[in-house]
Amino acid sequence: MSFDLPALWSQLQGRLAAAAGGMLALGLLSLAVTILMLPTFITRLPIDYFADDHVAAATPRTLPHLALRILKNAVGVVLVVAGVLMIVLPGQGLLTILVGLVLVEFPGKRRLERAVARRPAVRAFLDGVRLRRGVAALRFDT
Repeated sequence: MSFDLPALWSQLQGRLAAAAGGMLALGLLSLAVTILMLPTFITRLPIDYFADDHVAAATPRTLPHLALRILKNAVGVVLVVAGVLMIVLPGQGLLTILVGLVLVEFPGKRRLERAVARRPAVRAFLDGVRLRRGVAALRFDT
């Protein structure tokens, strides 16, 4: 039994090149979708979303709602894992991780969201997107 190492290496290189091309295409696609959808998500936020007195709507406890919450969390976990991989592979890893974290429910999420959104650069970006779309700026309690 003999191995043709050069032929095996050549096959491996071809598959790795195809995989890298696919990952690059997926990364560019996710970047495009994120750029297109981000303004919509930002403008749909309630004006008091980051305020101290914001009260979240009560969540219904029906089976379809539970299934959607599980699906949303699963997609979020997949995006976080993909984002971690994209840090070393082609793609926008940090942005993908952030989108995944927005979808996943975890203790302290609200506090983390508010801390990030209150940063001057982030707040200016959020309010700028909203104002360009004709929506009032977000209200923050200071």
